[in-house]
Amino acid sequence: MSWIIAILLIVIAIISYRFLDKKFDITNKLKQLEEDYKLEQLERTQKQKENKKHISKNRSTITFSYKDSEGFLTKRTVDIYSVEDPYINGFCHLRNEERTFIIDRIVGNVIYQGKSLSVQEWLDLANVRIKRKLKNTKLNVCFTGFTENQLSNLTKIANEKNFNVRKTITDSLHFLVVGNNDIADHKKIKKADDELILILTEQQFYHMLETGEIPTS
Repeated sequence: MSWIIAILLIVIAIISYRFLDKKFDITNKLKQLEEDYKLEQLERTQKQKENKKHISKNRSTITFSYKDSEGFLTKRTVDIYSVEDPYINGFCHLRNEERTFIIDRIVGNVIYQGKSLSVQEWLDLANVRIKRKLKNTKLNVCFTGFTENQLSNLTKIANEKNFNVRKTITDSLHFLVVGNNDIADHKKIKKADDELILILTEQQFYHMLETGEIPTS
């Protein structure tokens, strides 16, 4: 009988040892995960500090409208690191990280030190020589819902601000400006909406010309 008890005690001891061993192993893994998390947080904090340093250095900074590969237009402010045809590399304030942009996808003018410059003018100031001819970087706009005199005035202003004025809705159009809804071409409005072209009021258009800010809606 005593030997049976001895065997049971040995079995219990083995099970207890394995349980404690597993518990110890789990505790070690939890400690390792905690250390990894702390390290990850430290690296993230360091990266954020570096990003702030990039902004605070305030290298040559430009603001421009950028058309991505899917045709979406966004306003970007970028601290320039390097320019080498056909790319611009720098810290993007919108994405809060370093990004690379294709020069030919910049549309409209570049805002540099408070001045509105064509892309070529800015490249000349940056002492960047590009032998090839740059693609057309003008923004395309179409007007509807305006009288003949209003349309003439808007067209003149748009041309002075380096816009191409279009009469029809195409996939290369960036903005449709709508005036009086009663005389507007609703087929144009529907097509622009279907093509995901940004539709602006007259006031929004003038605000964009004045500030360079592209309305979000």
